[in-house]
Amino acid sequence: MLTKPQAVSLPLVLVLINYWEGKRFNFLALKALIPFFLLSLLFGFMALQLMDDNVSEYSFLEQILLSGHACFLYLLKGIAPFELSHYMEIPLAGEIPGYYYLSALFSMLLLFVGFWFGRNNRLIGFGVGFFTVTLIFSLHLLKINSGLAYDRFTYLPYIGLFLAFIGFIKLPKKIIGNKLVYSCAILLIISFGLLANQRSRVWENDDTLWVNSIETDPSNKMGWCKRARYYTSIGLYDKALADQQKCVELSIKKADALVNRGNIYRGMGKLNTALADYSEAIKQEPNYSLAYSCRGVLLFQSGNKEGIEDLKKAIEFDPSSSSHQVNLGLAYELNREFKISIELYSKAIELNPYDYLAWKYRGSLLLLMGNTKQAISDLEKAISLRPDFGEAWYNLSKANDKINKVVLAKKQLEKAILLGAKVDDEDREKLN
Repeated sequence: MLTKPQAVSLPLVLVLINYWEGKRFNFLALKALIPFFLLSLLFGFMALQLMDDNVSEYSFLEQILLSGHACFLYLLKGIAPFELSHYMEIPLAGEIPGYYYLSALFSMLLLFVGFWFGRNNRLIGFGVGFFTVTLIFSLHLLKINSGLAYDRFTYLPYIGLFLAFIGFIKLPKKIIGNKLVYSCAILLIISFGLLANQRSRVWENDDTLWVNSIETDPSNKMGWCKRARYYTSIGLYDKALADQQKCVELSIKKADALVNRGNIYRGMGKLNTALADYSEAIKQEPNYSLAYSCRGVLLFQSGNKEGIEDLKKAIEFDPSSSSHQVNLGLAYELNREFKISIELYSKAIELNPYDYLAWKYRGSLLLLMGNTKQAISDLEKAISLRPDFGEAWYNLSKANDKINKVVLAKKQLEKAILLGAKVDDEDREKLN
């Protein structure tokens, strides 16, 4: 349950196992399951509180339609696993296509037929029940997921689906004969094995995954956006910009896509174009904290003190973000208002103790202010959170050199250089 929310379905699966084994469901059986149900309720409630969603935008009927259509897709792709996609876009509230009514009705009809046959065949009943209870928490009944359906959510539910399938193929074998039934089953297993091997290659890296997503559905803006982010991470800004432009075109609410495009322009050195994108994002969504933060950093780095006001706005609209606190802290540090910077870095750490940048910046500033002992503690914490953080190793080396731990400082400096940190020539000389 600490790993995957889907585990909350375990108590219901245990009830089904009792049914499959023909055990009576009496008070003793229920008593044994009470701890499991209590834990599931607790972790289920926690998961619902932590998940972001837009359930309030959709009516209850729309939630039913989305869940029914997603269930239909899962059933269909369990039988015919073609046109698989890592991410399927969800329609906007008020714009649910008419055919969702048919697919939702059809999926409910299929499940009803399964349960009907399961009355006299425990294998079918257990299989259909297992598929239903392990899938239901991945549908849109309690929370609206960002995507309509996810193929990878079915690894567990398909165990039940195929157990039910085994129960079904046993029914007609007296009529059509064992050989034909088993021949079809073997053919199916071989086909699925080949398809699974082929599909696994799509997951080789982010590039292959999102290329497949785009090829399957070119109108899926998430595929273009995610591939743009991947290209950005490896420095292919021209390719990233082309993909992000497509994402902007396909997006109905464009603020997020504009900020991401602005970040790409900034990486390319086109600062005025990046500034225009950030400003347009704020115009479209006036309370968008990330847009204010990105514009604030860019303005301040360009020498425009109005950037501080943008950074303050970002915190005003999202006071829980540690990164906004860090950005404003950096601005004050560049203004040599060190006391305010330390307060902001400390606030960021309080909000998110795993923010390695907050630990690094506070440690580096404390070193500059002469508080070497505390600086070492902060920088070591930053490195423990991100061991490949070259700049933190470099500043830690400076701190240890200051207290005459020369051998340790040299080792840390070598580590910093190895990790690609920009090291002053004077410090490099200390290695000789």
